Amino acid sequence: MEDFIRLYLSDTYWRLNNLYTIIDKEDNVCILSLNYAQKQVHKAKHPKTITLKSRQQGISTYKVAEGLDKCIFNPNSQAGIQSYGQSEAKKLYKKALFMWNNLDSDIVELLDIKLVSANQEGLTFSNGSTLKIGNFRGDTLSFLHVSELAKIAKRFPEKAEELNSGAFEAVSTHSSISIESTAEGASGLFHNIWRTAERRLALVGAEGLTPLDFYPIFLSWVDDPDCSMRQYYEASDEDIVYFELVEKDLGITLTQEQKNWASGKRSRLTDKFDQEYPYNPDSAFNVSVEGTYYRYQYERIIKERRIRPVPYDSRYPVFAIFDLGMNDKMAINFTQVIEGVPKIILEYSNNGQRIEYYVNIMRSLPFPIQMTYLPHDANVQDMSTGRTRIEEFRRLGVVCQLLPRLPIQDGIDAARQYLDVVEIDSQCIGTIGAVQNYRQKFDKRLQVFMGTPEHDDHSHYADVVRYSALALTYHKVRLSVTPDMETRYNRAVAEQTQGAAL
Repeated sequence: MEDFIRLYLSDTYWRLNNLYTIIDKEDNVCILSLNYAQKQVHKAKHPKTITLKSRQQGISTYKVAEGLDKCIFNPNSQAGIQSYGQSEAKKLYKKALFMWNNLDSDIVELLDIKLVSANQEGLTFSNGSTLKIGNFRGDTLSFLHVSELAKIAKRFPEKAEELNSGAFEAVSTHSSISIESTAEGASGLFHNIWRTAERRLALVGAEGLTPLDFYPIFLSWVDDPDCSMRQYYEASDEDIVYFELVEKDLGITLTQEQKNWASGKRSRLTDKFDQEYPYNPDSAFNVSVEGTYYRYQYERIIKERRIRPVPYDSRYPVFAIFDLGMNDKMAINFTQVIEGVPKIILEYSNNGQRIEYYVNIMRSLPFPIQMTYLPHDANVQDMSTGRTRIEEFRRLGVVCQLLPRLPIQDGIDAARQYLDVVEIDSQCIGTIGAVQNYRQKFDKRLQVFMGTPEHDDHSHYADVVRYSALALTYHKVRLSVTPDMETRYNRAVAEQTQGAAL
């Protein structure tokens, strides 16, 4: 018995492969044996992990087992598991209870442990440990797993914020937090944490990550043994292009079985396939959302690979285009126009700062700004200074121009033409997110889109895109501008000029 305890029972990896009973994808009752994806997550020794994955990888099942294991083998442990809805939380609770109820009786007797209470809020054990399902504010946790954070952030943004400020803060610096999710567009808490984790890993390497950093783990459908099918499925022309892209980007050769499976899935999921079954992190987030204004422009940008590193070219001037929020976020794009092609080389945003702060930011950049474009509301007087904001910019020595006020739909139409040719630096995640996610308001009661923009985190950079179209399209960008659009623009400029003269 001592040898068994020393060689096997004391080993977490052995326990997770031999002790816990699950119901697998085929509804078979069996002992959990970690699959490829689960092993990838398990071998990441960093205390904080975030996993971007394709569907049906079994990560939440593995994490339920890991949380239960921690509670059983470590007295006085407080573990927590969070999912995105009551039905999903109930499923996780049932998995945990099923694992406990099917635990070998000899192991239970050896550990001298009993289940004290069990309900949908979790399991409490006689050794002082608790596996909680749900809300953790006020608790001190040594283990926390959040399942499908992207769905939580999309459907219940208040819950996502509660997790960020509550549950995550309930875990000590060196204790475990794991997040896993499929993507739900290029926005929200999951997307932000993932992108931050990617940048940190690229900057400092795995060895340089602190206990507060998240270590990113990506699980592609390409590496999932279940994503294959022996039966032949005819690939469409789009499938063939997609397979060539995957093979080129990953430096691999897909098997015919993988192509059969992917062709079948893509025929049913269409443009949702990359969200549910991404082959790399970027493809996971490159999904247009229903009701977005720039869906087709965004898809074209992705197809033409116009999101990439876009360096500053000293032969051409730089333009700064602002969205000026009143007591709100300010957003700026720094753009060059090279041989008629607009290139967004940098973005910046902040809030709660005076105009002088943003002027100093611009002067700290490694390139001069030839012209700063401001929206029409920069001509509104700022009560704190008694001057309009354009007057304040000019007082600080900034060469700037006021853009005309156009109906928002005219601005959106101009932005669509602008987006047909623009190139965006891949670090400009605010702009990229806005192009992908700027959408109409949706009336949940009537189940219809209202035809007016939703004001959210994407609005500011979406406004910058509209202003960029107005600032650059008619003067410097080589586009085919419709006569009607040009007439409306020139009329707005004339009206603004006339108003200023009066």
